[in-house]
Amino acid sequence: MGTALIDMYAKCGCMDNAMQVFEEMPIRDMFAYTSMISGLLNHRRCEMAKVLLDEWKRKVFDRMRLLLSVCLALADGLV
Repeated sequence: MGTALIDMYAKCGCMDNAMQVFEEMPIRDMFAYTSMISGLLNHRRCEMAKVLLDEWKRKVFDRMRLLLSVCLALADGLV
């Protein structure tokens, strides 16, 4: 639901409303980030799009690092 609102607001040019919905989302998935970044780029807010892209990459990296740590711990226990 949040992603649809972000997309709708962005298409209407209401980027402040789109950002408010994005910021209030308890969990932001790749679709939310993609919609918000795309909307920002379409309305020439490149700086903010870059900030969100960097945040997205950092969060994905942190999740992958956690997953890898858990997998390694499980593998270590099984060996």
